[in-house]
Amino acid sequence: MWGQSRGVIKHICDVMLVRSERSLNLIQGILVFSGFYHYFCMSHAHFNNLVHLAVSLVGDMDLSTCPNLKSRERHHRLVLVRAEEPRPRTNEERRALLGVWYMSSK
Repeated sequence: MWGQSRGVIKHICDVMLVRSERSLNLIQGILVFSGFYHYFCMSHAHFNNLVHLAVSLVGDMDLSTCPNLKSRERHHRLVLVRAEEPRPRTNEERRALLGVWYMSSK
């Protein structure tokens, strides 16, 4: 389990910190891994790091703000180019946001 844990953590660090990738799959993967990591590993040294990486992903992907509020803010500005309509949050995005909130509140 230790070897696999180190491999997963190395992969997450490589994807997030070296390649600067941001995706919903990455958030969901961190949530699943931190759920298992919390119960099966004796040392919880990286648990907080993983949770804070997930929180930063939520912030970077702008999942924590309401899309309707953004459109109201744009409405008050002078718009030279027609902006795209904000799309509503998917259920996967809502679940990921809720999971990150739950894991960070422990």
